Amino acid sequence: MKNIFFTIFMLVGSVSASFAQSPDICYRVFIPEETGIPVAAANDLQRKLTAAVTNYASIVTDETTSQFYVTAMTFLESKETVPGTPVMYMLGYNVDLYIADAISGRLYANVSFNVKGVGQSEEKAYRNALKKINLSGNDVTDFFSAGHDRIIDYYNNNGKVIISEARTLAEMRDYGQSLYMLSSIPAVCEDIYAEAQKEMLAIYQEYIDYVGEKELMAATALWSSVQSREAALSASVHLVRIDPSSSSYKPALKLLEKIEAAVGKVSEMQMYQDSVDLKKQHIEAARAVGVAFGNGQKPNTTNLLR
Repeated sequence: MKNIFFTIFMLVGSVSASFAQSPDICYRVFIPEETGIPVAAANDLQRKLTAAVTNYASIVTDETTSQFYVTAMTFLESKETVPGTPVMYMLGYNVDLYIADAISGRLYANVSFNVKGVGQSEEKAYRNALKKINLSGNDVTDFFSAGHDRIIDYYNNNGKVIISEARTLAEMRDYGQSLYMLSSIPAVCEDIYAEAQKEMLAIYQEYIDYVGEKELMAATALWSSVQSREAALSASVHLVRIDPSSSSYKPALKLLEKIEAAVGKVSEMQMYQDSVDLKKQHIEAARAVGVAFGNGQKPNTTNLLR
């Protein structure tokens, strides 16, 4: 196998049985544009990898909802033309599969294949070569198994550092990235996962308090400037955004009462949620904030080099 140089940071992978027991570890399949693979061939490879991942792992259909991904890089090894009518092309490729992290680019596992394809055009030869990749062999099983073990080891060994970094980001009011980091810790790492969930709840409370304070200030400024129905309606837009668990909720209710005493009914604020489900709701909401930050984060393949 040719040397691979990389500067990278976290992972997920697993054998079929392990993934069946680890639904919180999911992949997306990503084919980077920089591979230069023709569109039709890239689509073929995407489908082939997606089918393979479903045999070994949980997979996400929304490409923005998982930081962990399986990708492929292809490298032309040989090219020949066979005279005749029509001329035939014979192409040889080295295809490298990787399990990596979308944000940092950290590599967890890789496996390589050498394949050849023949066709009446280079694109057809390329597609025929990719069809010969065997993704059901022991080497692919070992690929996912190694990835799975390394992701577990990584989070067990580095989870506390991740939580500490998330806390620092929260103190800088970078709540999106903070919650994204915490939500990246998989449930299979039970102890550090529980610790991350606890920190996530605390940071989410800080987040809704911060957002609530800003919305209340904006509403107060609007109503104070011009006490008209138009201003009241504009102020209410901010007030309804305040989470019932925010420290600004009760002051916001009082402001709304004051506004409506002057101009009449303008809006309905959110109601308090059932306390039995509140923790679960906050965890889900915190994850949603993290996912919103992670949306559109393109996998970093810059350092996946030969």
